[in-house]
Amino acid sequence: MRNLNTMMTFGVLAVSLLNASAYDLGANIVEYVEYRSTFLKQGRNEVVVNCDVVSPESAFSTLDEIVRFFPADGVLGDELEFNLDGFRQRYKFIEYTSTNNAYRLVRLGKNTILPETISLDTIPLPDKFWIYHSSTNDVSVTTAGETSQKVIRSVLSRQGQNETHPPLEVKLVPESGPRRSFTFGGAGIEVKP
Repeated sequence: MRNLNTMMTFGVLAVSLLNASAYDLGANIVEYVEYRSTFLKQGRNEVVVNCDVVSPESAFSTLDEIVRFFPADGVLGDELEFNLDGFRQRYKFIEYTSTNNAYRLVRLGKNTILPETISLDTIPLPDKFWIYHSSTNDVSVTTAGETSQKVIRSVLSRQGQNETHPPLEVKLVPESGPRRSFTFGGAGIEVKP
């Protein structure tokens, strides 16, 4: 039974990978989990967020749940800009604490609805944000999470109605006992003894 579960998981992941490659989202997606990494160039960088938080414990999604910087302190001195309720918000990264992976940001300008000092867990997850990278140091920003329903609907609408993918066959060959074949494709999963 354990081998069967392993093969079923493998098959579902393989089908998801085939579907993701057909969708061509420009990111790595496995079972609708997206991972996207981009190097920041000096100056203004736009980061589009196509994912949401996987964790069901979250009351609402925040920026710290899906965004990571490498190296973590590489964005200190950089500016973060995002839209919130129709207002453009601008903050500067001033401190990073490695024990809890937290950033402290301070407000730039007066047109804001958030407090003067915030952390990334204060910022509701935006569709996109901008980082003004002030140094020439190599820093990457990674977003990872469950692909948002808006993106999935967009991708599925671009996929042709008559487009079909060849079925994927997974064969289970145990040390003893009968061989089994699982075919993934069409409208379901076919199991042959």
